[in-house]
Amino acid sequence: MEKKEIILYAIIVIYLIFNFFTLRKILKNKVLTSIQKLINSIMIFIIPFIWYFLISELLDDKVETMTKTKRDKLRKKKRGGFYESGIGING
Repeated sequence: MEKKEIILYAIIVIYLIFNFFTLRKILKNKVLTSIQKLINSIMIFIIPFIWYFLISELLDDKVETMTKTKRDKLRKKKRGGFYESGIGING
């Protein structure tokens, strides 16, 4: 084997491993629909490294949604309805 062939095989292996892990992240994502997952899976093989960096914000699973319970814990208030001026309707 020549040096060029070894480098080519190494690049192909890196490409396949990178795409496999990125594809796994895309398929496990809860935000994307099935059509979006399919399109992103195809695009990751067509535009391998660039496409990952374009959609990396969508693949971030660390984004949390603020729920009513979490918001109430932060405010240390009872669970109530709409309130104005800090006084709840329910009490």
